[in-house]
Amino acid sequence: MPLKTSVFIATSLDGYISRKDGSIDWLNAANALVPPGEDCGYSAFMTPIDVCILGRNTYEQVLTFSEWPYGQRKVIVLSSQALQIPELLKATVSASSETPEALFAQLTCTRPYARIRGRRHHHSAFSASQADHGPDHHHHPNPAG
Repeated sequence: MPLKTSVFIATSLDGYISRKDGSIDWLNAANALVPPGEDCGYSAFMTPIDVCILGRNTYEQVLTFSEWPYGQRKVIVLSSQALQIPELLKATVSASSETPEALFAQLTCTRPYARIRGRRHHHSAFSASQADHGPDHHHHPNPAG
């Protein structure tokens, strides 16, 4: 059974995930407008996910959040450089220097459903026709960006 992959990503109206300096202040401002308790479909999207694949920049950004958003889900960070993983996350977070395609091939044998985060890697998945383009594919343009 081929690996099913999906992408859940917020982008500004001009198509960017972050500013040139890596800042996501526009997203933080937009999130402040979301009513309490509303997660914009994130929980429902994450329910079937077995593993999250992040690029290094996304991983480093997520580490700055007040709460780790992946719970006890397995997370693989794609990076060609050494990666610092906090002690509290070592049970669920690992690093890989494989290409997205090689990692997908490996995961196909063990994990049925992966989620991809990170601009470069999510584009790699789409260009390799690995990411699901069907109804489970969530791409959320953010009007506040």
